[in-house]
This record gives sequence, structure tokens and C-alpha cells, in this order.
Amino acid sequence: MDGDFSHHPRYISDFFMAIKHCDVVIGSRMIFGGRERGRSVACRIITKTANLYIPIIFHTKIKDCTSGFRCFRREVVRVPFKQMISQWPSSVGKVFYYCLQQGFLIKEIPILFEDRRREKSKLNLRIF
Repeated sequence: MDGDFSHHPRYISDFFMAIKHCDVVIGSRMIFGGRERGRSVACRIITKTANLYIPIIFHTKIKDCTSGFRCFRREVVRVPFKQMISQWPSSVGKVFYYCLQQGFLIKEIPILFEDRRREKSKLNLRIF
């Protein structure tokens, strides 16, 4: 979860309820009830584009593959971290891919993603 309140702690109890029935919970902007506020057009385009092609590549129905707001069961966290060395956003994708490969059950819950009010996002077209 981002520490700048773009991923608000008010959803943590929802994560704890959902994790009882799956292995990984993703806070999703892309499912019914999920949304985002305050993001630039460029950031929205980057996110939507990534969430169009990642499900095709990974053969998944997950709508918000790029969300970093996630909850994992202890069993899932046995990730081979030496293979996960990378910089964001690819680290988010690598963990997601690992979970899919291992057959973990992934559930999305709706969240409101609010863009940070201070500082600037590191995500840009070059990183994308």
C-alpha cells in the first residue's frame, strides 16, 4: 500500500474480510464500485493501457493488475525474492505473475484511489 494515503487505510478491514476466502486481495479501481480521483489524464491512460494488455498476456480476468494496494496470505509471501529484484512498477507485475503461476486465488475489492496531494508520482511514460 502506498504511504501517501492514495491507498487509504479505511479499506484495511475490507481486505481482512476478503482474505478469508482467497490468497491475495487487490484493491481495485477498475471493478464496479472502484474509482480514482485526482489523477492526470496521462496517468489514467498509462494505467488503463497496462490493464488492457496485462490480462491478455497473463490470461487472467483481474481488472486492476497494476494496483499496489494488496493483501497476501502468509503462504503467498514465500516469494522467491531473489528473483523479484527490480524497480517499480515491474516489481508489482513480477509478484502478480508469481501469484498467477502458483495458482493462488486472487480477489479484487473496490477502492477509491486518490492521487497524492504532495510530491509527484514517479510513474511517467518513460518508466511505462
